[in-house]
Amino acid sequence: MLKNNFHPKVNNLVLFTAIGLVLSGETLAQSPNDEAALEEVLVTATRRAASIQDIPLAVTAISEKTLQEANITRLDEYLRLAPGVTYTQGGGAGGNLQMRGVATSPRQAQTQAAVSQFIDEFAADDGAKSINTPDLGIFDINRIELLRGPQGTLFGSGSLSGAIRILTNQPELEQFEGALELSGGFIDDGGEDYSVSGMINIPVVEGRFAIRAVGYFREDGGWIDQVTLGQDEYNENESYGGRILATARLSERWDLTAGIYYQNREIQNQLTLLEPTPAVPDNTRSMTGLVVAGSELENTFYNLRVNYEGDNFNFLSVTTLRDNEFLTFSDLSAIFGNAFPIPYELNGESDSWIQEFRFTSTSDSALEWTVGAFYMDREREVPNAANSPFPLFGTTNIIFNNTITDTLEYALYGELNYRFAEQWTATLGGRWYYTESEGSSETSGILNGFMTTFVEGEQDEDGITPKFALAFDASDSVNIYASVSKGFRTGDWNVVSGGISNISASFDSDSLWNYEVGLKSQFDDSRFTANLALFLIDWEDIQIAQRSLDGFNFTGNAGSAESIGLEVELNFAPTDQLELGASFSVTKAELTEDVTTVIQSDGTAGVRDGDRLPGSPEHTFAAYGRYSFELMGRSGYARADFLYTGSAYTDFSPAAGVEYGSFSSLNLNIGYNISDTINASLYVNNAFDSDDSTSATPAGFLGPGTEMLLRPRTIGATLRVDF
Repeated sequence: MLKNNFHPKVNNLVLFTAIGLVLSGETLAQSPNDEAALEEVLVTATRRAASIQDIPLAVTAISEKTLQEANITRLDEYLRLAPGVTYTQGGGAGGNLQMRGVATSPRQAQTQAAVSQFIDEFAADDGAKSINTPDLGIFDINRIELLRGPQGTLFGSGSLSGAIRILTNQPELEQFEGALELSGGFIDDGGEDYSVSGMINIPVVEGRFAIRAVGYFREDGGWIDQVTLGQDEYNENESYGGRILATARLSERWDLTAGIYYQNREIQNQLTLLEPTPAVPDNTRSMTGLVVAGSELENTFYNLRVNYEGDNFNFLSVTTLRDNEFLTFSDLSAIFGNAFPIPYELNGESDSWIQEFRFTSTSDSALEWTVGAFYMDREREVPNAANSPFPLFGTTNIIFNNTITDTLEYALYGELNYRFAEQWTATLGGRWYYTESEGSSETSGILNGFMTTFVEGEQDEDGITPKFALAFDASDSVNIYASVSKGFRTGDWNVVSGGISNISASFDSDSLWNYEVGLKSQFDDSRFTANLALFLIDWEDIQIAQRSLDGFNFTGNAGSAESIGLEVELNFAPTDQLELGASFSVTKAELTEDVTTVIQSDGTAGVRDGDRLPGSPEHTFAAYGRYSFELMGRSGYARADFLYTGSAYTDFSPAAGVEYGSFSSLNLNIGYNISDTINASLYVNNAFDSDDSTSATPAGFLGPGTEMLLRPRTIGATLRVDF
């Protein structure tokens, strides 16, 4: 039985929203409005275009219009619009993406992320190490698709519990167009935000060749004071990047698109003190330490897509060169009682070559099919070190490690959809994969017992991730489905091995089975939609993020877990001017066996059957309302979004960790079309100025406890010009 632990106000809001939407849907026939209707949403989550209401898959699609009107610019902002999806930031560039409770830590880990990120047709993350989570710029985006549940068949490793797809606007061959957007805001008791973004589309040879270029720069103001170093509002962030896409229509059947995508992000530490101290009695927006922590990420992607349209099929070749570089600074001064600064620098680079071939049927027949092949070659090096400013025990080397890995992955996959009766469709899919990895790790320093250790080895494994689904069209407006699917995540090497705690050099893959039943429905001429999914996840050989007794993060395999939950999405257009929506999830994720080898953050040995998975909130809720209006012959809109995420814990046992979460925010936006090409809008993010905690880390060997807070209330304006 799922236990309801919602905050009472949120509990009532969920109840009244759901009842109101359902009753409104049932009474629409009594108050018809032929002009009101929700727009049909087309997605390519199954590698072919289809209505989101027709596919047997839990998907949330966020349109470019929603991104603009809700003033969404960051990863954590759009993820909260979907039920059961959360992102806990680790203070720098890393974080923990999770869907459906599949998590073992609220902080970034050395594992491959459980949720994969794609931009257009290729993976944006480097396939490992969520310590450098991409947060790609989302200007000039067609839509974002959030696929909940394992996507191992079509999207491969890393999509253990789901996938994120960012689909950009492609070059237009027939028309010239452009856009310029300026935005700025003021943070309560903090700095200023500002950004500038632009796009231009040039049909160089009309109907044959076009170029689309996008660029952006964004600076997020600071609002946290570094007390020890006397720096006010020091946690500023800066990001800039863009992309250039060129499409050539070679013939009626062949077209080619080449692209370069780039992003650079510089992020100062976003953490604050978890508890007040004698030196810092007001810890709400304060941080201490002798080193300013932060991160810098640089992602560069070179991509070539070749598409052929046959009589009954499409062929797609996707070639990607991916370069991910990251640099992270953190503070280890607490090791020696903050007597002197000890910066810890983790510097890494990952270079990948990825090739995928895919064939997709296009004929209008009872049988649809998709088959493909995948290859990846990734080389990664992660040197990291902490040094004292003067010799200690004859050395300045507190800890040094250099981990080098070379990973190959091969896969063949396919999926069949067969409509064997007028109302019934069966889906059968599978992916065969083979991975091999060679790695070496050298560790030395005081925290390695004054020894130098060298470990090298090889890993290889293969397997099959199947998928089965059965869909029933109960009517023109109601679809029911049941599915069974498997997701997997590859093993890897720990960045630090050996040490006083004798950290293992590597860890193995893990996998899960997802059992799901769902309902997708729409009524009254598409004015009301109600989608829900009920799932059960069985997770084996879990990659568990742990912290050693000498303070270093590492990953090991241990135990099994189960996650059971419900996801609901409701949308309603009572009139042609008003649109309402809500989504919520209830999830219970816990261990299903005792594991004696796990050391919790307070030093407690072992975790037990029934322990709740760390970093997995039991509830999420989102609701929005949008009203369009006419003023002086011009159109405008007003939009409000309420977002809530339930509480979670930093460790398996509540006594061993820290509770965080149960946070909510209200965002308000109003926009007006000054002319056919100019739009101005005002926004208020976190209107009630909530300072709730979104993640936390308990005190330990490396320093005091810390937490990540909601960004303070920010008031700003945006001006957009389209031409």
